[in-house]
Amino acid sequence: MNPPWPFAADGDGYERLMGRWSRRLAVPFLDFVGAGDDERVLNVGCGTGDLAFAVAERSAASTVHAIDLALSYIEHARLHHRHARIRFEVGDASGLDLPDRSFDRVLSLLVLHFLPRADAAIAEMRRVAKPGGTVGAAGSSAIASSATRPPPSIQTRTRIAPATTPAR
Repeated sequence: MNPPWPFAADGDGYERLMGRWSRRLAVPFLDFVGAGDDERVLNVGCGTGDLAFAVAERSAASTVHAIDLALSYIEHARLHHRHARIRFEVGDASGLDLPDRSFDRVLSLLVLHFLPRADAAIAEMRRVAKPGGTVGAAGSSAIASSATRPPPSIQTRTRIAPATTPAR
């Protein structure tokens, strides 16, 4: 599937417009949400893979599973972020094809504000997080449409209690 927004039709376009902000924000975001050794981490809306790669480089997470709806972004990520512990796959944040309570950390950077059903994506992130796990997201308070400035403000939420989400 192609990206659902017109400004980044392929991985190179994404890199020019959003990737540079993802790279800049990945480390401070990980400082906030953490990344532990031997954890299973899910990166929802991974774009071209900057956050997933930062998790793998910064920690000894056992697995970093990264999903994005856009095949072109996943192909770009696979080409540019080769790491034995990262698995990039096409997936829908609003309907994750993953088992309940299977990840220690579920992270999303600069994607929720683009989703038409962000509430469904957040519910899915909570569903796949293990009880006591971390669900963390950072996103723009306004859709980032400028190629010359970062998203206007970053809001972060973490430690959403996945145990309150009913199992399917």
